[in-house]
Amino acid sequence: MTNPLQQYFRVAKTYVRLPTKGAYNAPQDIDFAANFEVGVSPLTAIDHMMLKTPDALLNGETLLKVVQSCVPAVKNIKKLTQPDINVIMVAIRVASNGPIQEFDCSCPKCKHDNHISVNLAHYLDTCDSVTPHKSVDLGNDLVVYVRPFDFEQRNLQLINDFEETKAVRSINNSTDKSEADQMHELSEHINKSAHRLFDLVSKSVVKIVIKSNNQTVTEPEHIREFIASINKHQSDVIIDSIRELNEMGIQRTASVECQQCAHQWQQDLDFDPTSFFD
Repeated sequence: MTNPLQQYFRVAKTYVRLPTKGAYNAPQDIDFAANFEVGVSPLTAIDHMMLKTPDALLNGETLLKVVQSCVPAVKNIKKLTQPDINVIMVAIRVASNGPIQEFDCSCPKCKHDNHISVNLAHYLDTCDSVTPHKSVDLGNDLVVYVRPFDFEQRNLQLINDFEETKAVRSINNSTDKSEADQMHELSEHINKSAHRLFDLVSKSVVKIVIKSNNQTVTEPEHIREFIASINKHQSDVIIDSIRELNEMGIQRTASVECQQCAHQWQQDLDFDPTSFFD
């Protein structure tokens, strides 16, 4: 029997264009409307409650379920790229609470606490497109093609950052270990964190082209071994290129004028889901 209340169910309240336009997804991953847009519905009460659980947000399960609930056009959420995730979360905020978001910020000149409002709809309308197939010439006969982090990589990075911070805090607060033991433990944590980071980076390398013979390397294990063996300058170039892709899409700063001293600056905006839906 058809539910007689079905006509009162949620419907898409806004449509948003994804900055990658699905360039890093298989055709079946996202059911696009016109112009690479997806419909976004407001949060349910259950969605909102889940977003209030920091531990669930950390492992990614909550965000996955919230995107499933609010953006049904996305069929394979784990393959969403980070720029698309950022845009979708802002769009869910707009669909649920309206376009105006308030932030508190301190003036870097006089330290006055300012209260500002930004129109998130404007940020969605002015998103940058993400460059597909970004390449990095290492200057040694190799060209590396990179992509943004996907949903799973993003969550692994969050967990890695959290574990590293927790480990450093635990070591610094330890009173029953010698300084030598503390340094040894810290070194082990840094080594594990570095290996996890390079695993994440290697997963964002799509292919490596050897220019002299036009050979293309796509085998993940070969790429991982290469990433682990290159010098710091080369790894920094690759990591910076991936970071640039991750940060493309929605703008994350606002022009602010201090209400006390009239100083002007660019304020970073925090779109962290743990506080964004308050």
